[in-house]
Amino acid sequence: MKQKKQDLTIKDLPLSERPYEILEKRGAEVLTDAQLLAIILKNGSAGESSVTLSTRILGELNKYDQDPLIALTQMPLASLREFRGIGRVKAIEIQAVMEIAKRISGRMIADRKGLTTQDIVGIYMDTMRFSQREGAWACYFNIKNAMIAEQFLGYGSLHTVLVDFTQVFKKGLECGAYKFVLLHNHPSGDPRPSRADCDLTYRLEEAGQIMNIPLADHIIIGDKTYYSFVEDGKILQEDTEGETGTCDRSGDSEYTGLL
Repeated sequence: MKQKKQDLTIKDLPLSERPYEILEKRGAEVLTDAQLLAIILKNGSAGESSVTLSTRILGELNKYDQDPLIALTQMPLASLREFRGIGRVKAIEIQAVMEIAKRISGRMIADRKGLTTQDIVGIYMDTMRFSQREGAWACYFNIKNAMIAEQFLGYGSLHTVLVDFTQVFKKGLECGAYKFVLLHNHPSGDPRPSRADCDLTYRLEEAGQIMNIPLADHIIIGDKTYYSFVEDGKILQEDTEGETGTCDRSGDSEYTGLL
């Protein structure tokens, strides 16, 4: 009977190539992406070390039009498990660490006072632009324009996003928000607002005024581009004839949110 090859561990590598020892002696910043991922994985697969496994995974991710590590942060558990050598536990560990990295990155940016639209876009662009479904986030700000909370509002379908207004304002009241920004993505890559997007924005404006937590902006994430209702002059601007640029506020509603 043929003996099954054992998974190789980091200890099977020469001492000079072990990521743990390199990190201890020279610091984490000198490690390659593959070596950092190898520390997370701990063990390799049959016949290959964790460093070799990590190098292979990152190499396969090079086919995407983005940095392999960023691509890794976007992968659902099922997709991670499609890599040979990645089982349930390793997939969970990868996703947990990547989520921590995304949260740290976002909070480091958000900790700054006076965030601009470009700052907010920078926080969410790589999280949202590769999603195949429309999803929405609300981020909340204090009077100094520092982000104090965020909330994922859920997914819609391929072409529509569902927003529960109760959920939006409940979180805003809980964190004492001075204002909030809504973000959602367009899987098509084109961030130009639809009629439904415009109608959603207008209704959120009205609700925000009532709840005393105004909508500061509605940002639509596309593929390496975005649309801002504020930058386009569409937030808090009424047109007496019922139109404000591309957003027609009259006629039948195509609104797909939940109020």
